[in-house]
Amino acid sequence: MAFNMAVFKKRTITAIVFAAIMLIGLLWNHWSFFILFSIIHFGCWIEYQKLIALIDPKYGEISTPHKYGIMIAGWTLMWFFTNDAFNISGFTLHSIGWWWPIVLAGLFLLADLLLLKKLNVKNIAYSLAGLF
Repeated sequence: MAFNMAVFKKRTITAIVFAAIMLIGLLWNHWSFFILFSIIHFGCWIEYQKLIALIDPKYGEISTPHKYGIMIAGWTLMWFFTNDAFNISGFTLHSIGWWWPIVLAGLFLLADLLLLKKLNVKNIAYSLAGLF
């Protein structure tokens, strides 16, 4: 393949901008770090769900509460791994992240039962595998 200077310049500039955004998110303060990894978290979930739907088309039929509930459950699980520096009005994200993943996982299972009238254990296993 021939070297294309215009494409090279565009990709180089894009890489520099991306690296700058990553460094700002990582080094500015603990909240920018948290926001950066929250954005990465949701992006990874979207890609994971697309890939699993390509592997097993039945996974593409999950309910909307299941689809977004597992994303938010994973995000609140991420809260559990924070420290006391992440404090909002006297509540730490760590303490909130202890119970919310369990509550949200239960809610998306209940939503699957109510909306789809059945539980597909394979789809639940795929979603739980995404958490780990």
